Amino acid sequence: HGGVGPWHKNPESGVLGPGPGPPWSAGPVRPGKREYTYCVVKHMHLTTQGIVLREVNYKEADKILTVLTRDLGKLTVKARACRRKNSPLSAAAQLLVYSELTLFEYRDYWSMDQGDSLEQFWGVRQDVEKLALGSYFAEVMEAVAEEGRADPALLSLILNSLYALDKLSKPLPLVKAAYELKLLSLAGYEPMLDACAVC
Repeated sequence: HGGVGPWHKNPESGVLGPGPGPPWSAGPVRPGKREYTYCVVKHMHLTTQGIVLREVNYKEADKILTVLTRDLGKLTVKARACRRKNSPLSAAAQLLVYSELTLFEYRDYWSMDQGDSLEQFWGVRQDVEKLALGSYFAEVMEAVAEEGRADPALLSLILNSLYALDKLSKPLPLVKAAYELKLLSLAGYEPMLDACAVC
């Protein structure tokens, strides 16, 4: 149908609404009865903080990101044209970058409208071993975090762990062990360390 048709009355509910045409469509026709199905288009802007756990190049200049956000937990976000030169999204769309993000949801898909990096952890990026460990932190966090479920403790854990790699000059095995132990605890699998499990 070319557009919104004339208004019709639903015989069951008595509610007036547009006739066939976007964003409505006519349902099956029965003798003496006509039904309508509603197509609800939802969209929302969200400003939050988040860190990129995974990045995948998409098409010529886009990226598909997995972002751990403060308000909605893990989200899949498209960053359009972020790989183009001088893109304002280029910094915020990189792995292990923590940013202030403005996201736009349309039909259950999230896109990045704006991104201002807050912390890029340069000390991690400039050291191969630290970068490998930071990438491991992100990979494990992606597996544990739930889509759309906010868990600020998980976000704090990976940020503090990356900060330890970046600024504190702690032994890498110690930072790795502390991260894994705390993550197990937050996920509900804290090991028994105060007594022998056999005894």
